Amino acid sequence: MKKLDGLKIIDIRNVSGKKTNVLKYEKDSVLFSEEISDGDSSFFLVKKHEADSNITSEVYRHVIPPYEFYSQYIRFIENKIIILDKSDAHNLKIKILDGESFEIIKSVEYEFLGELTSIPIFIDERYILVHEDIDDLQGDQYNKYSKQGLDYVMHLVDVNDMKTYIIEDIEFVKGVNVVHGGVGNLPLMKLDNRKIIIYNQTHMDDYEYEEDVYKAVKLGRISRELIKSVEKIGYIDLKKFVEEVKDGISKLSIDTITENHVDGWVRLLDINDCKLIYREKNFQSQIEDVFEMDFSSFEKKKLFSINHEEITGRLIYDKEIYEEIEKNNRITIKGIFNCDYEVKFIARSNTHYLGCIDKKYIVSSRWFEDENDKYYEYVTIRDKKNNGVVDYAGDCKIFDNVIVIFDSTGFMND
Repeated sequence: MKKLDGLKIIDIRNVSGKKTNVLKYEKDSVLFSEEISDGDSSFFLVKKHEADSNITSEVYRHVIPPYEFYSQYIRFIENKIIILDKSDAHNLKIKILDGESFEIIKSVEYEFLGELTSIPIFIDERYILVHEDIDDLQGDQYNKYSKQGLDYVMHLVDVNDMKTYIIEDIEFVKGVNVVHGGVGNLPLMKLDNRKIIIYNQTHMDDYEYEEDVYKAVKLGRISRELIKSVEKIGYIDLKKFVEEVKDGISKLSIDTITENHVDGWVRLLDINDCKLIYREKNFQSQIEDVFEMDFSSFEKKKLFSINHEEITGRLIYDKEIYEEIEKNNRITIKGIFNCDYEVKFIARSNTHYLGCIDKKYIVSSRWFEDENDKYYEYVTIRDKKNNGVVDYAGDCKIFDNVIVIFDSTGFMND
């Protein structure tokens, strides 16, 4: 473990290797997963690395088919570790581990007629959404969903009662995948001992909604009335959501916070305690507003406005918003919302900005392939106050002021 002023670097490259994923950092411990092979068998492992003692131990493993590392999904919820294995296209395996002892609390399996596709969407430690391809479904059932423009059905998995339930609300099924499917998470807000699902209904990336829908309508290439995709942020009590799905309700009782049809996008930014932070862009004015809504009172206030006509680079949205400008082999990062820094650095081939720590350390990554198609990754940490630069062969994950360096390509073991 290396400590700099305001920065801690934990290097686990010598205990990681091909197909490594850093999962969590907490109390000077790093949890990471990796795939190893032993003869004809492959295993999915979870390991714990103690930074202070530099000791690494294996805390969990199960057998997987070769090349199925990326069909394993892990979430940390309510001091539990949920491991979902969909390496078998028709069989879903879920194990729940205690977050401290790593003992298996529950192990369940589900059989599906159709193939499991897409990234599973976790709600909490009990409920998960999964996709099943409709090609293997029976005639009437196949026709029911294919006529709605779907090539899959979505199931609500209930780990406690060991059953799955098809979600019949087609609008929800179509609208949940872009934002929530991309990250594998349908977020919950806790309020007065209630769990409330926050749902961002979208059908394409934000820029696509403007370029492919709004401009097509504006130019008269398609009628506004034919556009069914509505951008929306809504909410529903988790208990009610589960009850209605299990009852086969075709229109879930999702209350709308804000929505837009054709003329703008609506996207969730963050959930902070009982506050919801989201952004809305008006395509005609090119103004994007960032709002905060207090869920306990439903009071809404505007936090910030962005004039897109003044943006020359590309906007990156996370809990913070910044503009990335690449010009003359240099990258400039301008903080816009929730960050007030501006940093500049040289852009080598395939360079990606990862973050700025304590307004001092600029972290970026880059990759390249040699003439033998061998893949290399590097992490660069720049001290913008002292002009120092440190390069690491490998990849990294950032946790506040902690950087975990790891090897995900096997480069260190070659």
